[in-house]
Amino acid sequence: MMSIRGSETGTRLDIRTRRILAPDGTEVARLTVFCPRRRLSLEVEECRNCESCEEIVFDPGERNSAVRCKADFEDQPASAVGEFPPQLVSGDARLALRTPVLNLMTRNVICIRSDVTVNELIMTLFENGISGAPVVDADGKLLGIVSKTDLLRDSYEKVELAEDNLGRHGHGGAENHSRSCVRDLMTTTVSSLPESATIAEAAALMALEGVRKVPILDAKEQVVGIISASDVLTWLARQAGYVVPSRFPVRR
Repeated sequence: MMSIRGSETGTRLDIRTRRILAPDGTEVARLTVFCPRRRLSLEVEECRNCESCEEIVFDPGERNSAVRCKADFEDQPASAVGEFPPQLVSGDARLALRTPVLNLMTRNVICIRSDVTVNELIMTLFENGISGAPVVDADGKLLGIVSKTDLLRDSYEKVELAEDNLGRHGHGGAENHSRSCVRDLMTTTVSSLPESATIAEAAALMALEGVRKVPILDAKEQVVGIISASDVLTWLARQAGYVVPSRFPVRR
């Protein structure tokens, strides 16, 4: 690991990495942290120039990068648990209403530009061991989400068209209706949450909308993380005392 400055005191603030894949195959990375004092995301460079910053640690594997901050975070807004009658909220439910999604979301997120080719998308999903990715513009603002399900649906429609041509014309060659870019098959209606949301809110949104992944946005509506149903289930299992190892996407 590479450390800037040098101290083991202060509050640990995890560094999030958002990588945007461009059509030419290049990646643009943005490193941010969530500042509890200012209640918003900041570029790591802003922390470097802050008097409260004690240390910045960069992990080459991007799994343990963090900023150590000596600021006082005791004066924080009340949690959402106070909005519910005590008789309706107890035990793990109270903890879920207090715990922010920041604690368990995937911090290192791979995002895709809408003009990336479908072939490049397939390679990116496979090589990084992920099932889907947020689709963003050049500034990292959310446009949609694309997943293996969207790719499967696209393949199904191609096969269906070929079968239809075979029945009508005696040959199975599909006319050139294949989708070439991510924008042609991505889902544009996306459920998202702000980084101030809690685990309970994430679980409720996934159950209500029937989705398995929810992008997390900062105040500028830029993607800073993603939380999945698996993340929530892992958190619940650990709260119950089960040992659940961390899983990291592996680049092939």
